[in-house]
Amino acid sequence: MLLGPGQTSRMLPAPLVSLLRSLDLGVHQMAIPIRNEPGALIEGYVLVRDEPFPHWALPRVRALHAFVRGLEVHLRLLTATTAMTARTAEDEAGLTPRERTILAMVAESRKAESIGRSLGISARTVHKHLENVYRKLGVSDRVAAVTSAHRRGLVLPHGEASSDRSRLDPADDLPAPR
Repeated sequence: MLLGPGQTSRMLPAPLVSLLRSLDLGVHQMAIPIRNEPGALIEGYVLVRDEPFPHWALPRVRALHAFVRGLEVHLRLLTATTAMTARTAEDEAGLTPRERTILAMVAESRKAESIGRSLGISARTVHKHLENVYRKLGVSDRVAAVTSAHRRGLVLPHGEASSDRSRLDPADDLPAPR
């Protein structure tokens, strides 16, 4: 805190007052230190006012200091969690969104023709996507692909992909016309 309660800017060195005014900052400031370590998201907050802080401001800031530090820890954890979830098992496997969708449909025991109808692609294209899935997962058939996908968390046990497939219509599972 540059100025304590009841102090005036006349108690500060003139160059500092001049600098604060040139930056359009008030001379009444209160610093709330948070972290003093490399990589910290926020090292502290500074409250700035043109007029003096009320007599009750410093005790309240001291009382809230632990809360504000907790918020900083929360922000750091949230940032780390977001970064970790962005790098999911799906990303590590290197599967495209289309390959993940097809793999989830295979896990539901659907045939290439049914998958193709649901996605508006040919059965041959489904087979090409499956070849890529097999290669990326290091397997040679549908059963091994689904087993590997379950183990890696790419497909949930009941057959749904870990990504959102709510846009697919269950009516697409009807047999193909002959």
